[in-house]
Amino acid sequence: MGYPLKSFMIVAGRPSTGKTAIGLHMLRHMARHVPCGCISVEMPQEQLLRRMTASEAGVSDHPSNLQHISKPMVDGKPHPQMVSLVKGAGVVSKLPIYIVDQSPISIRQIASVARRWVQKHKIKVLLVDYLQLVTGSSKRGKDDRRLEVAEISAGLKNMAKQLNIVVICLAQLNRSVEQRGPASRPKKSDLRECGDIEQDADFIQFLWAETPPEEQEDPVNKKIIMSLSKNRNGPTGDIRLLFRMDVGRFEQISRMEHEEEKRPRHK
Repeated sequence: MGYPLKSFMIVAGRPSTGKTAIGLHMLRHMARHVPCGCISVEMPQEQLLRRMTASEAGVSDHPSNLQHISKPMVDGKPHPQMVSLVKGAGVVSKLPIYIVDQSPISIRQIASVARRWVQKHKIKVLLVDYLQLVTGSSKRGKDDRRLEVAEISAGLKNMAKQLNIVVICLAQLNRSVEQRGPASRPKKSDLRECGDIEQDADFIQFLWAETPPEEQEDPVNKKIIMSLSKNRNGPTGDIRLLFRMDVGRFEQISRMEHEEEKRPRHK
C-alpha cells in the first residue's frame, strides 16, 4: 500500500496543481489492494467516478471529446477511446471505493462515516478532499479559523490512530507561495490557516509547478514537482511528474530525461 497504518498525510498545493487528481490516483491504486473511502466536500460522486474512469482509461472526459468518441466509426465499430472508456468504467466499478459527497461536513461527521466504513467495509485508507472545506465541532473554533483548523487536523490524526487506517487529506496552500515569485518551492508554513497541521501530519507532500504557467510549453501536459517535505520516519525529496490534465493522470519523468535537460546544448 505504501504508507504505514495509523498515518496522517497532507497533500497540498495551489489551485490547478492537481491535488484532487493525485488524490484520486492514489486512491485508485491503493483500492487494488485494500478497501478505501473518500469524503468529498467539493466534488459530487458522479464527477469523481467519471474522473477516475477517464484516468484509468487514459481518455479525456471533456464533453466535446465524449461527444466525438460516442459516434460510430466509418465501418460501424465503436471508437477505440470509447472501448477504453468502457473498460476503464468496468475496472473502477469493481474497486472497493466508498464515497460520500457532502457539503458542509464536520470533523465529527467524517469520523462517524469513517468508523462505519471500517466496521462494515474494513477500509484501510480514507481520502478527504479537502481540509479547508471541513468544519469544526467545538464552539471555540467558530470565532477563530486557526483554532478550527487545528481541531480538524487533530481529529484526522486521532482518526488514523484509533481506526488503524491511513488518512490522506488534501489541502490548499496560501498565496504567499506565489508572492515569493513564480515556481517558488512551498514551505510547511505556506499551509493555509495551518493551525497544527505541520505538527500533526506524519507526511507532508507539496505539489508545485516546475515552471510558471506562462512558460509551460504544453498547456495540457504540465510539469509538476511533488516534494515530500516531511516524512516522520524516513528521507524527504522531490519527484518530477508530468500532469496530464486532460485525463487526470500523473506520470513520473525519468531521471534520464532530467539529466538530458540539464546538459548544456551546443549550437
